[in-house]
Amino acid sequence: MDSTLQAKSHPFGLDFTNLRSSDTIRSMGKAGKVLKTVLEAYSISQGKLAVELGVGRSNVYRWCNEIRDPNSETLIRIVKGLESINPEAAARFKTLYLEELGGGESSEE
Repeated sequence: MDSTLQAKSHPFGLDFTNLRSSDTIRSMGKAGKVLKTVLEAYSISQGKLAVELGVGRSNVYRWCNEIRDPNSETLIRIVKGLESINPEAAARFKTLYLEELGGGESSEE
């Protein structure tokens, strides 16, 4: 069944009012893919982020390897954790994640 999901507040202000369950399945792994890219680009270890978030390193590993997706509350915590470690990394995570959700379109050069 492809029912419409309840509207939820998104950490980056996106509107999910008309989101269908099939859209959710297609978006799985995008946060993890972006997180892995950012952690590697800014030389932030999964362990360091895990400590900052107060979660096990295995959770960060699962997100980065697209085994499990972080929920919206966890996405907010990831951004805040990255901001504590490296504000540029947090900004890059938000930019890349929004690009992924929008189909890869970039406004940056």
